[in-house]
Amino acid sequence: MKSDPNNPESFTAKVRAERTKNLNGLLVRAGRSRLSVLDIGGTWDYWERNLQYFDADRLASVEIVNLPPFEERRRIIRGIPFLASTGDALDLKKTVNRRYDLVLSNSVIEHVGNLRDQKIMADQVRELGSYWFVQTPSPFFPVEPHFYVPFFSWFPLALRAFLHRHVSLGFMGRQRDWLNSRIECENIRLLKYGEFKHLFPHSDIIRERFFGFTVSYIATNLKTDNIP
Repeated sequence: MKSDPNNPESFTAKVRAERTKNLNGLLVRAGRSRLSVLDIGGTWDYWERNLQYFDADRLASVEIVNLPPFEERRRIIRGIPFLASTGDALDLKKTVNRRYDLVLSNSVIEHVGNLRDQKIMADQVRELGSYWFVQTPSPFFPVEPHFYVPFFSWFPLALRAFLHRHVSLGFMGRQRDWLNSRIECENIRLLKYGEFKHLFPHSDIIRERFFGFTVSYIATNLKTDNIP
């Protein structure tokens, strides 16, 4: 199963397209349009591929923040102004200094560090956005989405780092350096449902499913009518 989000034919890219359609539907249901959007960890590739799934009047502006190296520039896509900046999800106020109508994030919070760091990011999301829509992969999906190894996140760290050092796994590839292999494995921490719910209180947690398995969780304060 291909999972690289940069591959338009991959499983992840197709799931993100469907997720974007569902987000647009929630915005329509909420009667929200002309929104200012902050995308934490977004990419140009994501927006060029998925902007088509938003109604034409739904977004007013989009600001993308991602770690360096990231191309900082301004663009107009389908008449919507975009601004890309480099920044850290754990210290967003160094990059942004205002509130947004919607804060969006796909598959970022599992990369920022330990549970304390994940709480720092979640707190900033809720502080910066009137609405939020934050997605993260489930650790219970049979295939781990970064290394493509079944239940890889449940392995002991030493075994994960050993495999990462000796075998090219998923789109993470092979990391031959002992220290960096451990750091890269430690820095992917998939959140359980209960943890995610505590990070985003007063939010609905949507389960994205594939053949009955939960692929990922989405935390949002947009009205979902408790979509399962």
